[in-house]
Amino acid sequence: MKYRTLILGEGAVFALSLVAVIPSTEMELASSKNQVLKTTLAVPMSFRQGTESPGTKPSPDLLVGSGGCAGTTLYPGQALGSGGYLCSSTGGYTLIMQTDGNLVEYNSSGIPFWASDTYGEPGNYVVMQSDGNLVVYSSSGQPRWASGTYGIGGGTAYLTIQGDSNVVIYDSSGAIWAVRWFSPQTYAYEIMFHFGWSSSQWQYLDELWQKESNWQWNVCNGGGTYPTCNYYSFAYGIPQADPGSQMGSVWPDWATDPFTQFTWGEQHIAAVYEDPANAWSHEVEHGWYGEQNV
Repeated sequence: MKYRTLILGEGAVFALSLVAVIPSTEMELASSKNQVLKTTLAVPMSFRQGTESPGTKPSPDLLVGSGGCAGTTLYPGQALGSGGYLCSSTGGYTLIMQTDGNLVEYNSSGIPFWASDTYGEPGNYVVMQSDGNLVVYSSSGQPRWASGTYGIGGGTAYLTIQGDSNVVIYDSSGAIWAVRWFSPQTYAYEIMFHFGWSSSQWQYLDELWQKESNWQWNVCNGGGTYPTCNYYSFAYGIPQADPGSQMGSVWPDWATDPFTQFTWGEQHIAAVYEDPANAWSHEVEHGWYGEQNV
């Protein structure tokens, strides 16, 4: 089997630099051998495993797509086995669980738009879990990638590939994850409900982090940006964690991943202030918010 190397290059601020190997017999790449693929946001492992048992494969009747296109949508509890794929209603886009283990979106010309970077593990399968998390598992049931949406959607979340090329997870309230177009604020807003906060809390969270960092993932308190500032020891990132290194309790990519940063920030606010309104009140009164609500 011939293989081609796909370089996942740097693109937007939140792009990952990755290398994926995709078998050319499954989907021929158009034009040049190296295609640039931009992803949007890395997902910390703290959000990668849901309540489903990692060692349990989906029932055979839940596997879809083994005999061609499985439609546009993966519903709660359904899984794409090796070689299974979804296709948009227009026929222009395909999301395939490749036999090399990589979950990849292509357009009709065979150009890859997005990948889970889980190649090299034949037998991987992807499950739209009933807990709201989309997870790629190995053949032995070990999680390899996830959307980071567990606990959101109340069992209503489903994955769909759209005619506009976007791959989106929706729940009853709207989109909760997508491979493109989502800003850090959009993700932070959706994750906010995971902590039991109402939409009225958003104005306080938005103002708080506008004031602290202007929603910039790479800024240190006192000036300077990653990687030249002392981001380990100073207040750093979107929530201005002080010191920045404590965000490593969520996932090791805390220095460069906005998702990890605001996940930590929202956890911190919930633990110390209960909600963003209280954190913002403390910020207004004292000029900062930190470890203690005093």
